[in-house]
Amino acid sequence: MSAEGILPLSGAFVAAFLGCLVGDISLYALFRYKLIRIFLRWKWGRRLHRQILHISLHTGGISTWFGLLLVFAMPFGRSAAMATAGMMQMSWGRLLGLAVVGGFLWSWWLIGLGYVPAIATNLPPWGSTIAGIAVGTVAGAAIAFIGTRGHRIRL
Repeated sequence: MSAEGILPLSGAFVAAFLGCLVGDISLYALFRYKLIRIFLRWKWGRRLHRQILHISLHTGGISTWFGLLLVFAMPFGRSAAMATAGMMQMSWGRLLGLAVVGGFLWSWWLIGLGYVPAIATNLPPWGSTIAGIAVGTVAGAAIAFIGTRGHRIRL
């Protein structure tokens, strides 16, 4: 919308940033206040729980901001980071700091993935969207690979 002149770039940032904050804090609260008990009743929930813990261990654990910020860059990583922080009972103060920094970085990343291909190419909006998604997925996978290479832990 910003590339087409419908919405100023600052408006797109504010909308994306607030959406990130609300979503991240809500997901954290759901997992911190025992929503996980519902998931553990089913096999798929226990598997999801193991995968979230596995991601956390691969990136340096819940105690490191770097680990959680790295997880933010992975596909589905924001959700995994917030769920992990909730399951591990991270303090609200640390969580809010993480959510603000992660939301800020994520918002600019998303805006860049949408804005740059739309401005740089003559593709229709759907084409530049697909280009942005492809670049974001490849970059996220590369970050995930590099970030977890040295932290192989078997569960």
